[in-house]
Formats: sequence, C-alpha cells, structure tokens
Amino acid sequence: MVDKQILKIKTNIMKSTIPQELIAAYLTTKYMVFHPALTIYIDKICAELNDLLIQEEAKEWAYITSVNPNSAIASDEKNQQLLQALKESVKDYKFYEGHGVGTDPAWQPEKSMLIIGIPIEEAIRIGNYYKQNAIVAGRLNNPAELILLL
Repeated sequence: MVDKQILKIKTNIMKSTIPQELIAAYLTTKYMVFHPALTIYIDKICAELNDLLIQEEAKEWAYITSVNPNSAIASDEKNQQLLQALKESVKDYKFYEGHGVGTDPAWQPEKSMLIIGIPIEEAIRIGNYYKQNAIVAGRLNNPAELILLL
C-alpha cells in the first residue's frame, strides 16, 4: 500500500506545473491541528486522526488552507478574509483549525482547517476555488496524501 502511495505522489509531481521546490516544501510540511492536538505528515497514517474519524463516524478528511493563493504571500487582512470565507465554505462539515508549518523559517505557518467527512472531489473543488496549489487528504486507516491541483 505504501509503495503504491509513493508511486502516485511521484506521478502527480511529474505531471504538475508547480515548481519542484514548492512541492518539496509541501511534502515536508507538518499539517497541525490545534484541538484536538494532532499532526499530519504526508505518506503517514495519523493514529490521532483515525481516532477522530471514528469518533465523528467519518471515513474521509481533507486539510485545506485558503490563505496565500498560488503560494504568493498575501496581506494579513486579505488572508483573514480568505480564512473566514473558507470557514463559510465548509460550514456543513465538522472542521478543526490548525496551521501548516514548513521547514523554511522565512515562510510563516499558514492557518488551515482539517475538514472531517468531506468527499475528496469537494475538497479539490474548494482548494481550486481558493487558488491553492495543493491540499492534503486521506481516508480512515490510510496515509495522508498530497494532492497537487495544478
């Protein structure tokens, strides 16, 4: 299963128009949720997330941000507006706030949301709507997957 996951990620990377250095940054980012406290890593299973999915009687999830569209730094005011709009977009789902923390200290953590029970197609639509290069998504008992949108 893990080998298939890695192959899928590599295939998506080869087809993507996103710069390789950005993809590398996404792959090494820690996708954190504040409460309940958990951290999602690409190509890893998060036991705490599995527990949350079981508790919420859900099978799928996505981790999405709306800030810094196209990976271009936006003002704090604009990012706050985008985050509020994302909350409105996912109001029909249970969601938890967090932030993505990359390894490059020059890049500020991006406020994001873990959305429980959202179908992958809907998560992709939302990511595209907010002009994101990628989202992170997965299913119960499966590793987190980086989904490139460009």
